[in-house]
This record gives sequence, structure tokens and C-alpha cells, in this order.
Amino acid sequence: LNQEELGGSCPMIAQADFTQLDETIPRLTQEFKNQHGGALQGVAYAVGSITLKPLRGCKAQDFRDSYDLNVLGAVEFIKAALPALKKGAAVQAMADDSTTTHPHTT
Repeated sequence: LNQEELGGSCPMIAQADFTQLDETIPRLTQEFKNQHGGALQGVAYAVGSITLKPLRGCKAQDFRDSYDLNVLGAVEFIKAALPALKKGAAVQAMADDSTTTHPHTT
């Protein structure tokens, strides 16, 4: 989503390529600290990528790539945002049609 799609109610503070975690996460961690240190009220990880093809055509690497992006990417993104989140902030991870929201309590 971009700022326009969010309707202005939820500013986008960062865009990132989560297929390149080794480059993206350090940059986001620094950006969160520098620009938003302790001020974020919430973050959303909404990559939700999936490989759509018949199972017989899927390779093991397809599943590894999907797991890396949708699971490990979300974990690393949330870890990067933690220092900048206010107590009580929301962390939302979305993939496909399901969403999970957890309050930040520490």
C-alpha cells in the first residue's frame, strides 16, 4: 500500500525489499531509531506473497523462498521496529487473507 491507498490515516514510514533481508533489516532498524525512536504507535508487515502454481510444478526452493519472505521477513521486520515502538503499540502481520495483531507490551 502507498500513502494514497492508506487514505492518509496511517502514514507510511518505510518501504523495503524484503527479499534482501541482509540489506533491508539494518537499514530499517536505523531508520526506525533515527526518525521514529520510541514514537511508533504500530507497524504492519503486509508482504503476503505466495507462489501460485500447481503443486506438481513446485520446487523445494519455492517453499523456502515463500517461508523466508512471509515468516522470516515478518520476524526480522518486527524485531527491527521494536526499539521504536511505544508501549501498547500494535504489531500486525498480514499474509494472504489472514491477519494477526498483537499488542506490544514491553
